[in-house]
Amino acid sequence: MFCDRTVIVCGQTYSDWRQGRNQTRFFDRHQHGHRPRTCRVRRQKMKVNAMTPATASDGHFHLAMFTRAKDVAMIFCVSSILGYVSHATSYAVLDSMINNQFALLRGQPMVWADGQVAYILPFYNRILWPGLFWIVAKLFGSIASLKILFTLLRFATYFVCLFAIFQAIKSRLDTAVCKYDQNELLIFISFSFIPSFFHPGLPGGDIIDCALCFAMFMFVIEGNFLFAFGLACLTAANRETGSFAGVLYLVLYYRREAWITYISKVLLLATTPYILAIIIRRTIIDVGSVTGQMITGFLTNIDFLGGWVRNPSPFGWLPLLLSMFFLSIFVFITSNNMKGERVRVFVALGVICGISATIGIIAEPRVFIPCLSLLYAATTARGRAIVGGLNARLES
Repeated sequence: MFCDRTVIVCGQTYSDWRQGRNQTRFFDRHQHGHRPRTCRVRRQKMKVNAMTPATASDGHFHLAMFTRAKDVAMIFCVSSILGYVSHATSYAVLDSMINNQFALLRGQPMVWADGQVAYILPFYNRILWPGLFWIVAKLFGSIASLKILFTLLRFATYFVCLFAIFQAIKSRLDTAVCKYDQNELLIFISFSFIPSFFHPGLPGGDIIDCALCFAMFMFVIEGNFLFAFGLACLTAANRETGSFAGVLYLVLYYRREAWITYISKVLLLATTPYILAIIIRRTIIDVGSVTGQMITGFLTNIDFLGGWVRNPSPFGWLPLLLSMFFLSIFVFITSNNMKGERVRVFVALGVICGISATIGIIAEPRVFIPCLSLLYAATTARGRAIVGGLNARLES
């Protein structure tokens, strides 16, 4: 039935045994600073231990959110600065630039602020940003003016392109090799890009070209041919720079692949983007020639160089062009990345510069944006893809 509490070991009753135990606890607690572990303390500790993983997870989550917010804030600030500089340098011809976006899509001549009317044939395949602006104008033209939409789309283009470049750098950068982090490289790229505002060309096409060439060259360096080929073809709707991927592949993979594979990839990268650019150009306008490509030539560019020598200025096109190259080359050399491939990178850079100086106008630093993209792509690309992957192919 019920237990008799009067019978306990050592001849003590239950009440006496309980009173002695309590006195022992009191003595130990106050004389030795020892507090017995009660059931309540054990329950609280179990509760804390049960919550510890969730608390740590929340801490990592909050830290990740803070890091992402910091990155977005950095990109937002840089995009605002670039957007303001580009807007300020082209504000005098803003109306002309807006009208010329629609003229490009219709195959009509461009009309500038000074009344000059001209067909600039190579521009008529550069429909990517004008097409985006046309879509935005159709969707939101009844809400805001074209100037507001133009300015907002320009800022959004800078933000998206810089965000893509930043994420590509952050996911690939080897901090054990490269002495710069993603924030520093983003600032370097932005400063190097500012000289391209010297001539008010297409408002968003240049930064798109910078981002596309950056990713295209990075995939070529890392040996990802399909992605490099896809981006090279996409540049046909923006500029004619996709063929430069073939130049980099020609130099970088020389004697490192089977000859049939090597020649086939070089031809695909070098010819396909330019053929697509010609097709787009001839679809929009009767170019009057096979390619519709304007070739400036070295003699014309020498005249531009002579004109600067006769009227030198620290804010002219030549100091801006040299500053853009010097900053990009300095960052590439001091980054400690791709040390074994720098000769090939500089050879490819020289070939691309020579082609750009022959076809384009050197007085417009924007012509050399692919060179800028190549140097920063080589700065941040995974070196192991070159050192390990290419050597493995060579041995096989």
